[in-house]
Amino acid sequence: MAIPIKDLLSGAVRRAQNSKPLTSAWVLDEANRYLREILPRRRSNSARAISYRDGQIMFACLSGSTASFVTQNTDSIIEHLKKNLPDCDLRQIQTKVVGQYPTKDFMVK
Repeated sequence: MAIPIKDLLSGAVRRAQNSKPLTSAWVLDEANRYLREILPRRRSNSARAISYRDGQIMFACLSGSTASFVTQNTDSIIEHLKKNLPDCDLRQIQTKVVGQYPTKDFMVK
């Protein structure tokens, strides 16, 4: 008995959607979203996830106190990302105090 082509295609589409590779952009977007939730209101834009590579996220912070806050909340950030992105292999968080955020041109390169 032949299997209808629509059944084969819908199964293939479902498998492809479930096997999307986790990209750095997804990790950074989720990290930035969570960071805006946990940072105090006045500092909600004072830190930003700028890179994810080899299980490590780098946060650019506009002040030392914000970098300290991010460091103190490392466990919470890692737990949140692993909960929401199960394929995320995040093991470490680093912070860097910067005068201004890198431009988008810098981040694309």
